[in-house]
Amino acid sequence: MVPSKYLLPLIVIILFALFFFTLYNYQADKSSTPLSLFNLGKQQQQVDDPLKKDDDLNLEELDLNTLKFLLHGILTEKRNLCKNYTIHGRTSKDGGYDVCLAGKLRPEPNSCTVMSFGWSIQFHNVGIGKRNEINALGWRMKNLKTVIQEAGLSNKVIDVIKCDAEGAEWPFLEDVLENDVNVKQIILEIHSPKKLPSPVTKDDLLYVIKLFLALKKRGFVIGHSYHKYICCAAFSGMFPPEIPEKLTAQRDIDRWKREQGQKAIKN
Repeated sequence: MVPSKYLLPLIVIILFALFFFTLYNYQADKSSTPLSLFNLGKQQQQVDDPLKKDDDLNLEELDLNTLKFLLHGILTEKRNLCKNYTIHGRTSKDGGYDVCLAGKLRPEPNSCTVMSFGWSIQFHNVGIGKRNEINALGWRMKNLKTVIQEAGLSNKVIDVIKCDAEGAEWPFLEDVLENDVNVKQIILEIHSPKKLPSPVTKDDLLYVIKLFLALKKRGFVIGHSYHKYICCAAFSGMFPPEIPEKLTAQRDIDRWKREQGQKAIKN
């Protein structure tokens, strides 16, 4: 039991600690606002579009810091695919995602197929990964192709896939590319492939950049990105401080429909 004469000073110390902790987090959040949903357009005008020259870019010749800024440019490439985003899911500090369900991204009447890889809707005793296996931790893992097949969605267009899987988004994106998944819109929360104390290497950055360049060539474009909060202290630094941690990657639907039409003609 704390003696009564120490109780008041202890309470004062705790209150001061809470005040400065709140002030620090508020200032940290404020520093992220230039890349929020509302300020992104202004910030984007200051970022060169690195993807216009990606065919002539020798990524291996770039140093670590240049690769970080290149990735920043890729993630904030300006696209006006949707002017009406609505938030879906939890509205807490760490939750909820901006989804475009207007215009060309609007689902067909009475038909909307959504897949969500996370934990807060229904829990299935399986993890999303690169291969169908039991991993080193004893988890049963399945790749995206298998999950889609088992859900009976192989021949359907998926309107939205959300993935917040604490690093598993990278093999997930590889699966999207390898299996040409029929999805209109992907929403993901990106994390560094490395966790502390392991540092991010040049190879890590090359891997991520090449994934996004491959997605672009396949018809995906990043139409929306924002940073809501400071988080993920467990992950190694991979981006400049202002990089958005949560982003929405949207498919260019016109191109996607042309590709689907060409496939139908060939078949």
